[in-house]
Amino acid sequence: MKKEIQPLYTLRWQIEILFKAWKSIYDINKVKKMKVERFECHLYGTLISLLITSTLAFKIREFLYLKKEKEISEFKAISIIKEFLASLYQALMEGGEAILANIEVMLEQVEKNGQKAKRLKKRTPFEILLGVFEQSNMKAA
Repeated sequence: MKKEIQPLYTLRWQIEILFKAWKSIYDINKVKKMKVERFECHLYGTLISLLITSTLAFKIREFLYLKKEKEISEFKAISIIKEFLASLYQALMEGGEAILANIEVMLEQVEKNGQKAKRLKKRTPFEILLGVFEQSNMKAA
């Protein structure tokens, strides 16, 4: 039982890190006094930005882990990708090739500047998720 719970606790900690990144990078804990309508717009805009950056960060981290066996810091990846949001929006307005070029530069920057120091004998979140997925498939079979 302990062997099954420990990886899940580690994943729970990853969720804590994600919320810490959101709080630190987006300052979601700091809100100025404003009208309710403006606050709602600000909140929705921030949540959309969080969704985009977190999704891109996960996919880029997954790609670099699977293709190049590099583990990328979630915090660093989100921070780097947030800096690209304005140019990504501009690329969306321009079309297909501009989007791909923007994502390629983003990927290069995350790979170059987002690497995480690997601790010996510590499983990565991707390894834990893979193990949990394999265990659940074995139980279902």
